[in-house]
Amino acid sequence: MSPTPDKDTIYIDAEDEITDIIDKLQSSPSKVVALVLPKRASSLQSIVNLKLLKRTSETAKKNLVLITSDHNLLPLAGVVGLHVAKTPQSKPLIPPAPTMSSDQPLTIEDNSVEQSTATNEEPDLDPKASIGQLAGQVATEETIELDNDEAEALTSKKSSGPKAGKNKKLRVPDFDRFRLLLFGGIGLLLLLIVGLIFALVVLPRAKITIKTDTTTVNVDLNLQASTDAKAVNVDKGIVPALNKQVKKTDSEKVPATGQRDDGTKASGKVTLSLTDCSQTQVTIPAGTVLTANSLNFVTQTDITLNSVKFGPQCRNSDFPDVSSGTVSASAQSAGDKYNLSARAYVVNGFANVSGNGKDMSGGTSKITQIVSQQDVDNAKQKVLDRLSPVATTDMKTQFDKDNATGITDTFSAGDPAVTSSPNVNDTGSDVTVNVTVTYSEFGVK
Repeated sequence: MSPTPDKDTIYIDAEDEITDIIDKLQSSPSKVVALVLPKRASSLQSIVNLKLLKRTSETAKKNLVLITSDHNLLPLAGVVGLHVAKTPQSKPLIPPAPTMSSDQPLTIEDNSVEQSTATNEEPDLDPKASIGQLAGQVATEETIELDNDEAEALTSKKSSGPKAGKNKKLRVPDFDRFRLLLFGGIGLLLLLIVGLIFALVVLPRAKITIKTDTTTVNVDLNLQASTDAKAVNVDKGIVPALNKQVKKTDSEKVPATGQRDDGTKASGKVTLSLTDCSQTQVTIPAGTVLTANSLNFVTQTDITLNSVKFGPQCRNSDFPDVSSGTVSASAQSAGDKYNLSARAYVVNGFANVSGNGKDMSGGTSKITQIVSQQDVDNAKQKVLDRLSPVATTDMKTQFDKDNATGITDTFSAGDPAVTSSPNVNDTGSDVTVNVTVTYSEFGVK
């Protein structure tokens, strides 16, 4: 905690009542209290109020000093016995009490600055004296200077005289100058906008006409690069050529995606019949494909069907059993989906033969993962995509060593040699594909 100051300076406003002044005096923690009074402290123009103030300071055990130069208040302070100083730095003293005859009492009114005479007669007035001098007032007032350590804390208080210390930090703004700067800034901004519009929109518009002298030069030149040529033949347009080759090998491992059903194949009997008599005899060989429900079955033996006529008419449609035969057939692939009930079959390659099969049965499914041709092709393409830019770079390096320029249009790849492990249709979960390819390119010096 900060120590209690020995001296406290309190500024009194002209509107403060005696009770307000007493409260300020009592609330001060200092033993020495200086009350800076305004020019017209009406509440202290009464001797009764000054006595109350004197009694309060004695009760509170405080040394009270009135800071004022009011000549009307000095006699009253002298009667009460209060110390008075002109400035906070001046030495306080008790003003002398007004002199008067012993048999005439002193009468002081609250708001009066005159003292009555013993005979109640008006004194002789000096016709050349001013009203202030006749009233006992002094035309000039003295400036109250504050302590240096209290100046900043009390800048907001009203000074006790017209010539109080001036705050240099407080400046009254010049509104005329501010208004001039404001309108000047707006004018400069408008001028800048107009200038930008002229600079970016109006002024850049220009029409430029350029005339050039043109000359046609035939640059279509056909040259023939030959690896057998030893020198340039200008007449025939032949230039010596170099043929560079780069052999590259790489491999790629990919998962196998092929599937094969290693189950059993369904089989059954199918009756084949001629549908017309356009041919006297029709032979259906073994291996003929019979189709039903998009599933293919293969005949196991040959069968010959003879056309039968009754007179001039073909009786096959009326007597189908006359020109029919039964043949065994099995599913083209294994799988339980080939187990079909009795139904009609299409005999592929024989438009005049119909099929009517009994139940197909015995088909089972057993899916095995195998290497497909698509797996090998995909791996091969990945290798080729990777090798081509590498071969191009190596080819350029070879031409640079011979101070030659490669003709990129002649860059080509030979047929790649592809091997896989496992082979296509072999069982496996993945396949490794090895690719070897030879690249070639022509170049000229």
